[in-house]
Amino acid sequence: MMIVRCDANPQWGMGHLTRCRALAVALYQLGMPVAMVGPERAFAQAGDEKLFAHWQPMAWHDDPSAGAHQLLDLAEKWQADGLILDEPRAGEAYQQALFEAGLPWLQFDGTAQKPLWASWVLNALPSANASDYAKVLRTPSTTLLLGPQFAVLRPEFAAVRNANKSATPINILVSFGGGDDRGAMAWCIQSLLPLLGEDTRLKIISGQANPRNASNLTLIPPSHRAWIEYAIQPDEPWTIMAQCHMAVLASGTTVYEANCCRLPMVLLSLVDNQHAPGQAWGKAQQARYLGPWETVQADTFRHTVAHCLKVLSGGGFDFNSLVDGQGAARVALAVQSHFTRQKGNGVIDA
Repeated sequence: MMIVRCDANPQWGMGHLTRCRALAVALYQLGMPVAMVGPERAFAQAGDEKLFAHWQPMAWHDDPSAGAHQLLDLAEKWQADGLILDEPRAGEAYQQALFEAGLPWLQFDGTAQKPLWASWVLNALPSANASDYAKVLRTPSTTLLLGPQFAVLRPEFAAVRNANKSATPINILVSFGGGDDRGAMAWCIQSLLPLLGEDTRLKIISGQANPRNASNLTLIPPSHRAWIEYAIQPDEPWTIMAQCHMAVLASGTTVYEANCCRLPMVLLSLVDNQHAPGQAWGKAQQARYLGPWETVQADTFRHTVAHCLKVLSGGGFDFNSLVDGQGAARVALAVQSHFTRQKGNGVIDA
């Protein structure tokens, strides 16, 4: 069994849980049982009861040693073989406690700036490279899973990657994650209203945990309601993305989904840890990153989106998206291969 440790709430966002669930599906399909530790049960979805052998809510412990041993106690109780750690607060002391316990684990990372003791390190950003990690890895046996080919997405995104799009209207996807949009959505809607009409529309995806949904909806004037679709926690967000031609996003996990759907992107950051990813996608020429949303002038933002619309109406962008939607399967196979080798040596049975 693999235990997934992550967090999800309106302030933290839903991206960590979304990608962990997608990886859990890929592991489950390979015959590896999975348990979820961290999020409240309110964030479970249909199918999670079958997918996860256990679901244990667990708040993050400020004492790294105590927090690690909470997780290790569950690992012993459930006879877990390894861990998936999607938790940026897991510092060196926390990791050392896991390492000393002898459990292998995969750790999501996006910075290559803190010591890492994990068995696998996954960084799907276009900027991820082994030379940066050479400075922070604390064990020579760590396997690096680097680059967009390891982006963990729900399998449905690969299925709609090549979906045909209607020439008109041009649909702009707007999403700022599954949690609190921190005011960015209201600013975005108001900034883009002048660009909308019969030929240009917004398709907004917002999480159910976003406390600003009701107030955001009041900002849509009656004259524009036919041109703005505001979907709250849609069951199949990939079907919405498949209808879109470009995207305005926070620089979080949704970027990988939009890139898989071949959408040119205008990116903003809502929190500090989205700044470097936004820059990375911009440098890879997959997006235009404008910076923290509070610092961006509405005119600059509107002009950037208008320029993208002009390019789209003139024939579109010529770029090859980097995410193919097969990353979850690749990561799951990398994890499984470790246990297969161990089983062959008579060490462990996954």
